[in-house]
Amino acid sequence: MDKRGHGLSDDSLITMDLLVADVTALMDHLSLPPALICGISVGDMISQGVLAQRPDLAAGVVLGCTWARIADDAGWNARIDAVLRDGITPVADAILGRWFSPDFMIREKAAPAMYGNMLIRTSPVGYAGLCGAIRDTDFTDLCRAIGLPTHCVVGADDSATPPRTFAATRRFDSRCPLSTDRTGRTSAL
Repeated sequence: MDKRGHGLSDDSLITMDLLVADVTALMDHLSLPPALICGISVGDMISQGVLAQRPDLAAGVVLGCTWARIADDAGWNARIDAVLRDGITPVADAILGRWFSPDFMIREKAAPAMYGNMLIRTSPVGYAGLCGAIRDTDFTDLCRAIGLPTHCVVGADDSATPPRTFAATRRFDSRCPLSTDRTGRTSAL
C-alpha cells in the first residue's frame, strides 16, 4: 500500500488522520482479526494512530524507530521549505544518514543506493505533505495510555529517535521491553 504522496499515489492532502484511515479501511476490507500493529518511522506513527482511533484492530504494538512526537515544528518547517524550494535531491544524503547507520552504509552499499533512488523519485509535494503530517502529530497522551502488549525497537544510530526517546515510553510502562541495535532508522533492514 502506498502512503499518500509516495509511490504511485497522487499529491493529495496528507494528514495523519487520513493516513490512519487508509490503514484501517484496508484492515476492515480484508476483515483482519486484531493484529500486532507495527511500523517504522512514520509507519509507526500511523500505527499509533490506529491504536488511538481503532483499538479494536490491535492485539499488541511494536513501537519501531519513532516516538509520539518527532522533533519540533521549526525543524519540520525548514525541511518542508527546503524540499518545496529545491527538491529532495539536496537533502537526500542527510535523510539517508538518518535512515541508515554509518556501518550499514559502508557494508551494504546497494541498499542505501536503492533507497536513495526511491527517495529522490518521491514527489517533493508528497514528501513535504508527509513531513507536515508528522510535524502536526503528537501521540504523547496515547503512549501514556497504551494498555496492550508493547515492545520498543530503536536503532542506536538513529539520530531522530535515539534510544533516549524510548526511555520515556518505559517510564509510562516499565514492562515495555526495549530492543536496541546498531542501526539507523531502518532497523528492519
